[in-house]
Amino acid sequence: MVNLTLLGGFDIRRSDGGAIDVPGQKDRALLAILGIEPGQTFTRDKLASLLWSDHGEQQARDSLKHALTRLRRYFRAASPTTVITDRQSVRLDPAVVRSDVVTFEELVAKGSRQSLEQATSLYRGDLLEGTRIRDSAFEEWLLFERQRLRRLAEEALTELLTLIVASGDFERIGGPAQKLISIDPLNEQAYRAMMMAHAAHAQVPQALKLYEILCDGLRREFGVMPARETEQLAERIRQGDRIVGSLSAEPSPVNIDGSGVSPVALPLP
Repeated sequence: MVNLTLLGGFDIRRSDGGAIDVPGQKDRALLAILGIEPGQTFTRDKLASLLWSDHGEQQARDSLKHALTRLRRYFRAASPTTVITDRQSVRLDPAVVRSDVVTFEELVAKGSRQSLEQATSLYRGDLLEGTRIRDSAFEEWLLFERQRLRRLAEEALTELLTLIVASGDFERIGGPAQKLISIDPLNEQAYRAMMMAHAAHAQVPQALKLYEILCDGLRREFGVMPARETEQLAERIRQGDRIVGSLSAEPSPVNIDGSGVSPVALPLP
């Protein structure tokens, strides 16, 4: 089995953990195109036009042929059938190659808290982060795929935060919220989740500091203030409410000293 890592960089390893060296940028890009959906068949013309669009047709096909020859050589020790070709088409053997992109999308589709936690841990960064190939056709393909996977990661992280807040497990908010902010620096759902986590532990100054950072960022970048839900949350925190409830319950103020404890629900749409 060959494990192909494409999110947050490029890495490829055999099932025993040994690395497979693929030094060429075009060779890595070719593997990424094929590896996003192992088993999908691509025509040679399609692959040649994606990676060598500035070459003539015959020259592009020759460049693809040489790249495929190199890939077979790289994978010879792992499996001679990793790259399956004929005169017209190319594909990877899905029984031999497994990419983190495929696993990520499958886990997101399951939608459970456990699967979302596993999926978001796989999303280490953009597809082929650090890869630089000056070919307009490939750049267009890469931009589309990066945006698609980034949106999927945002949706997964937002859903995961909603599930965590609903369970009252505020200790687990930090990682997903910070990752969501690394993707979208002014994501209000992430800021609200972190504010709730601080407030749940009576860390009012830290919660309100996050609110100020969000306000400054939104004002500077877009000339707007936070959404009503975020402003209401900040006001409840100022008033001393403790966050101990679920998303579905009605809000009910609680003193920070713990007296008269009753559930408080704060929305995280």
